[in-house]
Amino acid sequence: MEKMRKGRGPAEPMLVPGLSVIHANHIEDLRQVAVAWIRRRPLRPLENELFLVQSNGMAQWLKLALAENDGCGIAACGDIGLPARFLWHAYRAVLGQEAISGESPYEKGRLTWRP
Repeated sequence: MEKMRKGRGPAEPMLVPGLSVIHANHIEDLRQVAVAWIRRRPLRPLENELFLVQSNGMAQWLKLALAENDGCGIAACGDIGLPARFLWHAYRAVLGQEAISGESPYEKGRLTWRP
């Protein structure tokens, strides 16, 4: 049986922590989904929402888009990162910091051509 949350509004199913993968062909559609998600299930104070995007440019765009007036109005306490960096930190958290080095061998600085 699904747990129900009672509070300000009608009882609705509790959100179990986890990973949600949402994809679309248009970035504006993804922004609308993100804004609706944040408004429907706000986090507690000082908790961070994590978004993974495919590029640094998309991360900047998402920060600005979430802060617009028709969005959330503010873009604080949101971590927007790249999937490779997220996975590397997850490996370190699960396998231990002693087993995995602090810097990924696939970091941008390591993969640049050197004369």
